[in-house]
Amino acid sequence: MHYRYILALVFTMVLPPVLMFWMVVHPFIGFWRKLGLRWTYGILVAAMGAGAAVLFHFRRPLLAVDFGENRALQAAGGVCVALSLILRVMVGRKFSMAQIIGVPEIAPQEHPGKLMTAGIYAHIRHPRYVQLFLGLAGGALVANHLASYVATALWLPGIWIIVGLEEKELCKRFGAAYEDYRRRVPGFIPRMRL
Repeated sequence: MHYRYILALVFTMVLPPVLMFWMVVHPFIGFWRKLGLRWTYGILVAAMGAGAAVLFHFRRPLLAVDFGENRALQAAGGVCVALSLILRVMVGRKFSMAQIIGVPEIAPQEHPGKLMTAGIYAHIRHPRYVQLFLGLAGGALVANHLASYVATALWLPGIWIIVGLEEKELCKRFGAAYEDYRRRVPGFIPRMRL
């Protein structure tokens, strides 16, 4: 099996269920907090697995449009992936894996978390989402299948919606401190200082 096909298959099977995970967690956070971490992750991971299995079942029609190998797109994709990895390292210095998968949102009493304002977070509020989008765009360019582009494109409005929901939750958790941070620091693109 060709690596581009495998990459497109992973994008097609994984990205939509992961997006739905966050679209279900944030709006119904009160419900998930009452259920607790184990039940929440048990239910949602099972639903994600079922979604991935359905997408795998329909992989042939979903992956039918292959634009072929394109060295220029692969080079651009490689640059995006490299930038994504650099950002991931910068985010990883401040953010634990538990924070990345949403444990503080679901169980704030047991895992209160803290407001990140140092390092990369002093320049942009949402480096994880910038990193994620760069990685997705890079992978889609390398795979060069219609399905990988569609799966990546679904994340653009998805990220916008998730960020809005996440910021409401952060305002509730951190109050004036987050409001002040939000006024000082841009969301996705750092300010250029001369």
